Amino acid sequence: MSRRNFLKSVGFSTGGLLLSPAMRAAQARNPLQIPERHEGITTNSRVTYSLRAQKGSTEFIPGLQTPTIGINRSYLGPTLILKRGDDVELDVHNALSEKTTLHWHGLHVPAKADGGPAQIIEPGDR
Repeated sequence: MSRRNFLKSVGFSTGGLLLSPAMRAAQARNPLQIPERHEGITTNSRVTYSLRAQKGSTEFIPGLQTPTIGINRSYLGPTLILKRGDDVELDVHNALSEKTTLHWHGLHVPAKADGGPAQIIEPGDR
């Protein structure tokens, strides 16, 4: 057995021991969260997606509420359905008490339009 394979096998076998029983039990009880689809609203050939960054609370472990942040819900955000060639408007409202931004995974847009420090949304702004 090579040194690399030995280290991999030791790492994988001991990794499970590091998880507490409560963490392992929580992982077994919590199904994968798959966000709902958001098709947008079409008006005059423009598709508008209204998105709201907001605080929430989510129960990851039974009986324990965890403060979370989500888009249009307490945790995570919707999956946006866009079609090539659509004229799209993303109306993002920051209902948080701090600055935020969104990164548009999967969209082929210029860097200045892809979230991050170029598109900070102040608290209460759109």
